[in-house]
Amino acid sequence: MKWKLLITHPAKKKKKKKKKKKKKKKKKKKKKKKKKKKKEEEEEEEEEEEEEEEEKEVVEQVDEEEEEKEEEGEEGEKEEESSRRRATRRTLRTL
Repeated sequence: MKWKLLITHPAKKKKKKKKKKKKKKKKKKKKKKKKKKKKEEEEEEEEEEEEEEEEKEVVEQVDEEEEEKEEEGEEGEKEEESSRRRATRRTLRTL
């Protein structure tokens, strides 16, 4: 009888210890998963912010290019008018 008690008693304790370890492992896994989710969310937010900034920069560049084209267009019109005048003068001279 004494032998049975000695043999069975430590086995029960080991099972309890294993259960505690499993619980701890599960908690650690949950914590790791939460950390991963937080990191992923932060990365996604950063990517979205970067995309928004890039879009703003592209819009600004397009606006600047349009303004430059308008300015060049005004200058181009003046040049076209002067070239027309020159052409008419040339044609009149040749006649």
